[in-house]
Amino acid sequence: MQFPFELTRATNSVSDDLSELPQHSEYIACFGKCKSLAELDKFTNLRFLWISGVNEKQAQILPTLESVETLVVHDLRTETLSLLKCFPNLETLMIWGNTKTSKLTELAYLKKLKILGLEHFPKIAKIDEISLLKNLKMLCLTGSVDAALNIDTLEPLAELQDLELLHITNLKVSDESLSFVKKLRSLKELQISNQFPTAEYASLKSKRPDIHCTHFVPYILGSLECSKCGAGQAMVIGKRKPFVCPECHPERLKKYKREFEALVANAT
Repeated sequence: MQFPFELTRATNSVSDDLSELPQHSEYIACFGKCKSLAELDKFTNLRFLWISGVNEKQAQILPTLESVETLVVHDLRTETLSLLKCFPNLETLMIWGNTKTSKLTELAYLKKLKILGLEHFPKIAKIDEISLLKNLKMLCLTGSVDAALNIDTLEPLAELQDLELLHITNLKVSDESLSFVKKLRSLKELQISNQFPTAEYASLKSKRPDIHCTHFVPYILGSLECSKCGAGQAMVIGKRKPFVCPECHPERLKKYKREFEALVANAT
């Protein structure tokens, strides 16, 4: 099971004039500055809208688009997510970049949403509104290549009882807790980066062995070469844990393995 990141890439040419497109179009990729943006509702068969570079003025002229089921927005330059009110029947939403908004209030309008992806929201600290999306099946929360996503706590996600896949990478979570995952009864796949304390991963391995996660292990062998012998180093699981060469320092890896197994055995 994988999060559908491929949807973030436009599969059609990106239009700068909607009047040039056939009105029976089911998929449209356009710029926020494109001509005839306010006339999107003429495309009555539209199911998928991909749009890049949307400012406040452009968001305000968007018409209500009840037929759209998938919305992908790159570089959203608005202080709120009010444009979401134009898409009452969304099932898939991906917003790839918004450096202005500090709240996710308007997510609450998307009662039918099943897939949500949010990337690079540097002013967001609370994600309570996501807990209202009871039909959500897949969720991705991630920072950008250059900056982590800073969140107070992930605990509100415990309300997502239908969630099957959770992708959380490049995050800084103030309470450093993954305990909410234990409450996600439908979760099958956890895709996560190595940014939480070792005990959090060990506890989940103990309490939720039914969840597939690559980080429910003491270490992961990788391709980063050892400067001494050239062997691939092992990434020890846990925040601030080192990379260790299995050829040069096998005993160190054994020690980390024993420590991880002890944490699993004693997890509460």
